[in-house]
Amino acid sequence: MKSLFTALVLVCSLNLLAQPADPPKPIPVDKQVAFLKTKLNLTADQEQKIREILEKAEQEREALREQRKQEKEEAKKLVSDRFKATNDQIESVLTPEQKKEWEAIKEKRKERREDRKDKGKSDRHKDGKSDKN
Repeated sequence: MKSLFTALVLVCSLNLLAQPADPPKPIPVDKQVAFLKTKLNLTADQEQKIREILEKAEQEREALREQRKQEKEEAKKLVSDRFKATNDQIESVLTPEQKKEWEAIKEKRKERREDRKDKGKSDRHKDGKSDKN
């Protein structure tokens, strides 16, 4: 019974790994520098130093984004592997008839997840805001 509950929790938790909307694109360095040059009346030396600072910051942000992406992929694989192992353990104790019912239960859950996923997409506008607000 504990294994069944664990499997159910794992099945339901897979939805938590859904990807959120992409973050907004950062303002290009050239635009930032041009804005600051105009507003702050920067010298050529200041402009160059600020450009270098912003370029370095952008590279660091990109490296962090890539690292976070890899970590998410690894976590998703770990959860998926654990789910499969749990499912295999559950199936090993079920009779053939129970296995058929178990497969039907899993299929029904999968359909509900997909329905919720599709519904969530239709509730969003192009600006990313939900109809529910």
